This record gives sequence, C-alpha cells and structure tokens, in this order.
Amino acid sequence: MMTQDPTPAVYLQRPCYHSQYNVPPCEPYLWTHGRYSETVVSSLEAAIEALVAERRPSSLTLIGYSGGGVLAYLLAARVESVQALVTIAANLDTEAWADHHGYEPLLGSLSPATEPVLPTHIHQSHWVGGRDLNVPPALIESVLRNQPNARLNVVPELDHACCWGERWPEMLRQVVAASRP
Repeated sequence: MMTQDPTPAVYLQRPCYHSQYNVPPCEPYLWTHGRYSETVVSSLEAAIEALVAERRPSSLTLIGYSGGGVLAYLLAARVESVQALVTIAANLDTEAWADHHGYEPLLGSLSPATEPVLPTHIHQSHWVGGRDLNVPPALIESVLRNQPNARLNVVPELDHACCWGERWPEMLRQVVAASRP
C-alpha cells in the first residue's frame, strides 16, 4: 500500500519483525504481552523523532495496519509534528480484543482505549472491514466515541486481510481530502 502513495514515506516496523534491526533486542515479551508496551512505543517514538530531525517534514501522517495501527495511535500524541492518523483494522481496545478472542490480556501493553483523547488538531481516519472477525467494527467504535476528530469508515465487504491494498488509492484520496483545512 505504501508504494501506491506518491508522497515521501518511511516504513517503520515493530520490534521483532526482522531480528537484525531490533532495538531494543527482541525477546518473547515484546512479541506477546508487551507488543504495545512503553518499551516498544518509546523505541518507535525515538526512531520517528530521529527521522524528523534529519528530514524536517512540515507534518506527518501516521498510518498503521492491525497492530501497527495500535502503535500509530499510541504514537500520534507523542510526536509533535503528527497532523493525521490513519488506522486500518486496528484493535484499538486491546482488552476488549483479547476478551473477544478468549486470549490472555496483554498485560504490560498500552491500549488506545485507556489513553487520553488525542489532540483535536490530529485528523483521525479509522478503517475496518464489516466482515472483520479479528477486529470487528464494534471494538473500534467504542474507542472512537470519545474522540472528537475521529472518523470511522466501515467497508462492509472487507475482512481483516482482504483486500485493503486494492482499496488504498481511494482511501488515500479520502484521507487527504478530509485532512485539508
């Protein structure tokens, strides 16, 4: 999806995806219960801040899919130059998500559902598939009710994996149009 966007972009991955690049070092906790921990979020924040210092963009849009959307949300309030947040199929209430699946709670992880409301200058566009059994729309709706500048976009025919890439050009056009003053 990133390759379909003509604007400058950087792909930032979660710790533990590619072991040779992990700072902090990968350990099972960072992949399981601590996947959204302060350690993980802080390491991503430091990476973004280093890129901002080097490249000096006028503003940033954070985009994340699934767990990457959770991290993008958690980072949005921490990085001053963020003007827009886009999540796709993101489990924004990690406790409700774990309960929904019968998983153990992600003890040690941060959850957007328990974080303060994002600043109103951050345009939020959250996308979910109407057929998503992994992250059903209701799990996102409950979090966004308290967000004054958030828009939930439910795409009825999509699920968690299929076919976001095909929809991305139109989604991107909508996000850009909605985030203009």
